[in-house]
Amino acid sequence: MRLCRNLAMFLPLFWLAPCDSAGREKGTERKKDETEDGVAFKGKIPGRETSCTWTASGETHYTLKVTCLVWRKGKSSRRYTCEYTAEPALCSRFVMKPNAFWKDISRMLNRHKRHVCKDAHKTIGVRMCKSAPEGAHFRLVSPMMEIPMTTPSVSTGRPEDTPTTVCKQRADHRELAREKCGDAWASFCDFLFNIVQSEDC
Repeated sequence: MRLCRNLAMFLPLFWLAPCDSAGREKGTERKKDETEDGVAFKGKIPGRETSCTWTASGETHYTLKVTCLVWRKGKSSRRYTCEYTAEPALCSRFVMKPNAFWKDISRMLNRHKRHVCKDAHKTIGVRMCKSAPEGAHFRLVSPMMEIPMTTPSVSTGRPEDTPTTVCKQRADHRELAREKCGDAWASFCDFLFNIVQSEDC
């Protein structure tokens, strides 16, 4: 009887063990899927005349890619992109709080958006890594590069009318009047035909 009780106590543990292992495997796969594109963090740099998006990808050396769209009179007029690179792991606080690091990067990009992709001498760093080596701060390595606009052209003009042939000369109905009405009434019938004549010849 005591043996049966002991078995009854351990059976649930044997059943839970494979379930827990499967759960851990699923969690790993889900995490792997989330980082499949290689993007560690991404954000936006809003603006009235220029709006940008950015992505940070990499493992040790990170590439910060910025893509901007310039607006003129409510319409997109040009696009450009550039790339920064850095090794954030040189900053010990990045290793401890990576999410806080990327949020600070987002704030710095918004604060200095006028200089993004333009000033090669200005690095993008965060306060939490202020005392870190220079390599921990993002520096411009790929200057501003124009991206061709691929928006389809929209025709704003009125569609051209299909050309039509208009009869500019009035038709001669005398032969028809003579045939239908005879010689006596030919003149009168010709007069009637001319009244009801359409534009078609």
